Amino acid sequence: MKINRTFNKNVALGRLVLALSLALASLAFGAEGDVDWKNVADGFPLLYSRDGDNLESIWRSLENGDASEPFADAVDFQLRRQGARYRGKLLAVSGRLLRCARETAPNGTTFYDLWVLLPDSQRDPIRILARNAPAGFLCDPTVANATPYPRDVEYRHEQIAARALYYRSTSYNAGDDFYTAPTLVALDFATTGGGESSDEKGDSSYIWREILKPKPARILGIVLIWLAIRNYLRRRRATRKARQGLATRADSGMTQDGDKFPNYPKLLLTLALAASCVAPVAGEEPTDSEESFWASLAGGTLDEWRAETNGNRARIDAEEPECVRRRALATTTLGRMTRAITPGALAERAPSLRGTLREFVVGERAREAVDEGADSRYFCGRIAAIEPIELNEAERERSGLERVFRIELTRESDSSLVLYAGALPQFNAPNSFFDGGKRASETASDLGERVGGVAVRFGAEADASGKFVPCALTPKLSWFPEDAPLGRVGVDLASFAAVRVYAPTALDGATDPTEKRAIARSLRWTTDDSAPFYESLAATANATEFGGVAAKDVVSLFNRPERLQGASVSLRGWARRVNMVVVTDADARAATGLDRYYQIYLFTNESQGRPITLCVAELPDGLTPGGGREYRRELDFSGFFYKTWAYRDSESSEVEGDGDSLASSPKGAWTSSPVLVGRITRVAPAEPPSRSPVAPGTIFTLFFALACAWIVLRRFAARKRAVSVRAR
Repeated sequence: MKINRTFNKNVALGRLVLALSLALASLAFGAEGDVDWKNVADGFPLLYSRDGDNLESIWRSLENGDASEPFADAVDFQLRRQGARYRGKLLAVSGRLLRCARETAPNGTTFYDLWVLLPDSQRDPIRILARNAPAGFLCDPTVANATPYPRDVEYRHEQIAARALYYRSTSYNAGDDFYTAPTLVALDFATTGGGESSDEKGDSSYIWREILKPKPARILGIVLIWLAIRNYLRRRRATRKARQGLATRADSGMTQDGDKFPNYPKLLLTLALAASCVAPVAGEEPTDSEESFWASLAGGTLDEWRAETNGNRARIDAEEPECVRRRALATTTLGRMTRAITPGALAERAPSLRGTLREFVVGERAREAVDEGADSRYFCGRIAAIEPIELNEAERERSGLERVFRIELTRESDSSLVLYAGALPQFNAPNSFFDGGKRASETASDLGERVGGVAVRFGAEADASGKFVPCALTPKLSWFPEDAPLGRVGVDLASFAAVRVYAPTALDGATDPTEKRAIARSLRWTTDDSAPFYESLAATANATEFGGVAAKDVVSLFNRPERLQGASVSLRGWARRVNMVVVTDADARAATGLDRYYQIYLFTNESQGRPITLCVAELPDGLTPGGGREYRRELDFSGFFYKTWAYRDSESSEVEGDGDSLASSPKGAWTSSPVLVGRITRVAPAEPPSRSPVAPGTIFTLFFALACAWIVLRRFAARKRAVSVRAR
């Protein structure tokens, strides 16, 4: 009986311990509090009236719970594809802080709305709602941007770290369209690299984490150096005291004369041991090297990456045991390059990429191949063979790709190159992009197309002839057809697939809501425009490939724009306003080298008082930014038609076009303007404003005075005649 009671007590105690463990686990990993996760739905905008109770409950749980052990690291791809799996879980978040706004709820609660770009995301940010901020942290001012033309938002560059609980996916309006962002809730956060908003002023624990980052051996080396220096200084002080007669004779370290000298052999031995601990191990590569960057991106070790990128290797789809690791490295690298690697990241991490891809394609600098020893290089050639490789379920889950493509290229030097790509471009574009308004050769095959891009060295593989040739990985292929003016100057025509141009009446005739949304989106400046727009600006700055449509065909740019996208255009007109726009997008600057461009509102005799928007990378001598009623400069333009964009008449009323067309439509009504990209070929000398000898107001005043005098004299004469008649 006593044994049973003891057993029951142990069982009860075990149940109590289990209940406490589950409660602590829920606080540490879920921090659910009073949140009803079954009723938390994805896709809806964040409204404090609906989500406020859940947010308050999560913040209270994070304050009371132990959040020291996150469930996993926050990965953008997994949060968007498997959000339900991470709901209610505590995650470790680290990435780049883009924007931050301080919000105030109706009940007076203040919190910080953070937009963070995770390392594996190329464009779309996640959202973090934090209750507290580090001391000295500065929020961003409210951005009011009603102009639907390319105006870059200046983003922050701090690195952020936080422990946040995944809540749900919320939708938001980015101006051009609605997007969704995984939304997390955090109690506080820490930032680095942002000046006033760095951790050193807000999170003292970050300083200790930075101190304790080195390896234990290096910490030991630092301690030994400190001890050796302290011992040396003590012996020097003892020596000075002995010489002054203030100290007694010491032990073995004292000479017969009473002088004490430092033990130099012992000091040198200690310093050598400390240096061996602090200095990198022989043969160890710096952690920030380009080769280490690609190895970490592939998810493997540096030795594994070197083994696959050096020497002759088998194909990744070969049925050999040693190809399993090579295939895993290739698919993981391609998936992460496709989603996360931007031109800005490449410029920072791959110093061997000198110049831009456009300069390489058009031959403005020496051609360099991927087999010349560097980890990454530009490439350009013609497609000789394409072979798709289907991925299994685990590979698709890890890389986010359905398949990869094995491509054999023939370069201009008659050498071959094997590429693995995560996607293929659409090798089709409107006929207006090509010479004569039609492709020189239209075939159903993609063979022979001229492509280029950025490649990462991946060893050597056998081509169709059995010869081992350099092998490389590339996130995507850019298309440069030689029978298109834009392709010849190094513009990727495949990027225009997302830039559609519709007929002016397409929106009125559309009945499907999805189609209406696509048409309305095409009239705005969106993220799809970034790559083709900036590439076209840089490519056409000094190009002589354009100039085909005469000025009398300007009306077609307004009435039939869907037939002219990419077509060459030559114009002569009068610039009434010139604006300078600063390029703040780091990726655009890295890909094109542009730091600013100029918008010109041009009027011609055929534009009927409606402006044509010109975009140029440089202004010629004699043309300066400005505007106003007296600003009127005649110029010639050569370029191509990019797209049609919409604007409100009230936003462009300052342009002061010819006639009263801008004021004839209702105030704030939407209208459209063709956007042309190219260069200014001629600027006419500035003419002084013409003035008539007599101002129109003076003529009117004089006429009115003469009329009044005539009326007075007529009435005076009539009265005089009446008096004379009565006198008779």
